[in-house]
Amino acid sequence: MSGRDVFTSPFHPFHPCRPYLPFRLEVQAGRLLCVSETLYPDGSRHIVNLVFRGLEKGGEIRPSSDTRVEACMFVDLGELPEIRLYPPLAAFLQRACSPGYRGGGVYLGRLWRD
Repeated sequence: MSGRDVFTSPFHPFHPCRPYLPFRLEVQAGRLLCVSETLYPDGSRHIVNLVFRGLEKGGEIRPSSDTRVEACMFVDLGELPEIRLYPPLAAFLQRACSPGYRGGGVYLGRLWRD
């Protein structure tokens, strides 16, 4: 499957430099697509998500031992609205994958959802 387009973030399980993470994919990061934030309502955490377009170079997806991860898989873009994503990026990812999309570095704001 080498050469597949993927989305990657240095702080998300797609990053190849975090060996304990489940995906175990080697990914060549491309351009920055978007930035979003998650601020926990109680103020205990502030997470900044950086999402890059990337190209799969090798490796494999493995099941996660992290109980917070519900699934590790590739999905068709058309299936994204049916999947609960944190942060909720399905609509943005579909736009970013559309032919002719030229945007990048978009700030999506604070995306906390209960």
